[in-house]
Amino acid sequence: MKRIEFLTKGTAIVNSPQRRKALKNYKFTMKRALPIHKAIFEGMEHSYHRILKIVKTLYQTLPNAVDRTVLEINGKLDPYESEDLHLFITPHFYFKLRCTVLEVYEVQYLFHNCPFEEEIRRQILKSYGTVRAYEVSKKPDYTTFYKEVLAFQPSEVVNVL
Repeated sequence: MKRIEFLTKGTAIVNSPQRRKALKNYKFTMKRALPIHKAIFEGMEHSYHRILKIVKTLYQTLPNAVDRTVLEINGKLDPYESEDLHLFITPHFYFKLRCTVLEVYEVQYLFHNCPFEEEIRRQILKSYGTVRAYEVSKKPDYTTFYKEVLAFQPSEVVNVL
């Protein structure tokens, strides 16, 4: 919604956009899905958390605190996010579970000089195969993307493992 004040003597035009709460794709999907699809989607979310636990354990072994700085967002709790269910970003790894407008759960991931790429990739492919998970790219490059994301996130979602 936009609030607009008309121009009269002594007033200026004011345009202040307001954000509405987003409709959550996963809620619609889970309401309409067949029992088998519900089980698949719940399994995908369970696998996401299992892999995330492994990733966090691996990252805790890194000696440099900058390399252990991560951003973790629960999209289910974000009132303005409709697609993302979970998002985890490190300086070397991007991992996201989302529910698209087509009512499909999918995993996106990206590696950037990740010291644990082989182990993490093996876990992702073991859990999701190549149908439900795919590698993405970030523009202009991953390092710039990571720095820009960190700059605009609240401190509650940025942690050092």
